[in-house]
Amino acid sequence: MRRTGVTLRGISWNVQGMAPRALRGFVGRIGEEVEWDYLLLQECGKFNHMTQVDGHRVICSASRLGERCRAIVVHARLAATVKDETIKDEPRILRVDLGFENLNCRLVSCHMSAKHDKMAYLEDLERLEKAIITTGDHRAHPVIVSIDAQDCVG
Repeated sequence: MRRTGVTLRGISWNVQGMAPRALRGFVGRIGEEVEWDYLLLQECGKFNHMTQVDGHRVICSASRLGERCRAIVVHARLAATVKDETIKDEPRILRVDLGFENLNCRLVSCHMSAKHDKMAYLEDLERLEKAIITTGDHRAHPVIVSIDAQDCVG
């Protein structure tokens, strides 16, 4: 995303149950390979006790029966832009806004239902739509969405 002088580089990854102790090594290795500003992760282990790793801000969804966590990791150089009041954790969806001088940006990490249940999938889509369009300040802003969409349910 590039707007008003802000460039963000992100990575989306289904980490397939990565344990919290592995996050530090994962973040370190990613940083050696590519420059990044945020990581949008699906299917995390229970990171919900973590708030940072190596200075990077970690925002994690609560652990819920039948689903793995989602996490958003914001690079240490941007950690101060995290607007804590905008963190929203719902079933299968986690979001947070970053605030810059003239711009807010929303990050959304979503892991859709894999139960092959059309109603559950549609409920996930409704929550995702609300996560994208609902803003606290009623201003338009860029939204970056990462989705593990699972199988197509039709």
